[in-house]
Amino acid sequence: EIFKQLYGLSEPPSREDPLWQLWRQSGIVGFERALLGDILPVLRAFGSPGFLYSHISKEVRRANTVLKAEVISQAPGRVVLSMRPNDPETYEEGHEFCLNRVGVFEGVPLIWGFPKAHVEHVHCMHDPINPADHCEYIVYFKERPITQTLRACCAPLACTLLGYSAKNFLPLSSSLMSVQTLPFIGLIIGIGIEGWRAMFSIQKIYDADRK
Repeated sequence: EIFKQLYGLSEPPSREDPLWQLWRQSGIVGFERALLGDILPVLRAFGSPGFLYSHISKEVRRANTVLKAEVISQAPGRVVLSMRPNDPETYEEGHEFCLNRVGVFEGVPLIWGFPKAHVEHVHCMHDPINPADHCEYIVYFKERPITQTLRACCAPLACTLLGYSAKNFLPLSSSLMSVQTLPFIGLIIGIGIEGWRAMFSIQKIYDADRK
């Protein structure tokens, strides 16, 4: 019907026709930073594309009563996702919805200014020759820098050092400042510092994106 209204075509074009890519492009456009407006800082606060991909099943469950999503596997820079209908007997979506989802998966890294993800659509419910019972997508994407991992690995040492430093300033009993409790006290202090740092970081990103 859309092809008829926009292009005067009585039937949908072949699957190889470039017109189909309009649905894919619409999925990508939805993640362009200029169009996200005030929601961009909120999305960026999630930290990485991998985090959003890992929560796709939950978000689809909230917003879509036709399909259910599943994260089949996930590793840094790679995730395998599947989409299948809740009721295969009444499922009527077409090929264009597959392309739109490909565009959505491609567009997620744009939130952080990364290149588009590379998506391989390895199984398709709408394949005219060999239809599958689900759609499966392998998504390759750029993750956040390795410094994020290094910071996490250094956290135990940092907590211990913070706790040891706090021993000279906090009016706590010697039993509370034992060797065993120093990492825990350092952790509490570190959480507070990280909370303030994250708040100012998000505010900085928000201010920059509003300009």
